[in-house]
Amino acid sequence: MKRRSRVLFMGVVVVAACLGLVMYRFLHRPASGLIPVRVGYMPIAECGPLFLGVDNHIFERNGLKLDLQQAPGGSVILESVIGGGVDVGFSNLVSLALAGSQGMDLVAFAGGAFEDSRHQLHGLVVTRESGIDRGEALRGKTIAVNTRKNIDHLLLLQWLRGRGVPPSEVKLVEIPFPRMETVLAAGEVQAAAIVEPFLEHARKRGLKVLGNYFLPEDNSKVEVTSYAARKRWLAKNAKAAEAFVAALRESIQYANTHEQELRSTIAKWTRVDASLTAQMGLPGFADSPTVQGIDYLLGAMRSEGFIDTRFSAGAMLWTGIH
Repeated sequence: MKRRSRVLFMGVVVVAACLGLVMYRFLHRPASGLIPVRVGYMPIAECGPLFLGVDNHIFERNGLKLDLQQAPGGSVILESVIGGGVDVGFSNLVSLALAGSQGMDLVAFAGGAFEDSRHQLHGLVVTRESGIDRGEALRGKTIAVNTRKNIDHLLLLQWLRGRGVPPSEVKLVEIPFPRMETVLAAGEVQAAAIVEPFLEHARKRGLKVLGNYFLPEDNSKVEVTSYAARKRWLAKNAKAAEAFVAALRESIQYANTHEQELRSTIAKWTRVDASLTAQMGLPGFADSPTVQGIDYLLGAMRSEGFIDTRFSAGAMLWTGIH
């Protein structure tokens, strides 16, 4: 009799444990049934498709609930991806390549923005009172960049070299894009490397644009950004990753065919007046970066001493999702 009681008791314990596990999983999943994905982003034009996708519920229709977390630069976002603060991170390709060359478990897997003669959204600006009217005059000056060892830093150095100014003869300070005009007006820096929509605002305020430091002399295409994740996360969360790729692709297609809505959405998310985003330059958007585009950046990174390895473009691109 005692043995039957013990068996019955153990059965009740097992059933209770199973019910507890079921309840735990039920209580710790979104009520909507959507898969939660934490995404690091920046309040800039290149994130336009992400903003559109959220506002138009494209990610939700693809089964995702995004938790968006803002950061000042791609390198900061990648640190959060590596540290587990976010699952997916928007980043420039240079920061991603630098992390990959150092052995970090990171790959580009979704979306990409590019710049060319038809899509220009970067500019090096100065005040008209500074008397600086060409790149050569920046020797000995202080220049604001959003973060170091990223694509803005790299291509600014290349632009300065093309005008005979060695990097050792300028001082670079890190300033978030939204604050660059303020420090420029205060005289804390003599030039600022700015991106849209802040570039259009700078033009409206009467600042002088020395040139687009992102483009080569022939204005050929430069691939700039993508969304990255750890390979480990992609393997363990294949369903979420595939849904993110599909949703972002749909959002990019929507952005490419709804320019006015894209502009107004960027104004909303960046908190910049819509009259500015209505006239600013827009990036081009593609489903993913290319090996050729990344190779161009890797060559520039080697020439500026950002990397000293034979790290390849193929190591940066995730091939597990189509």
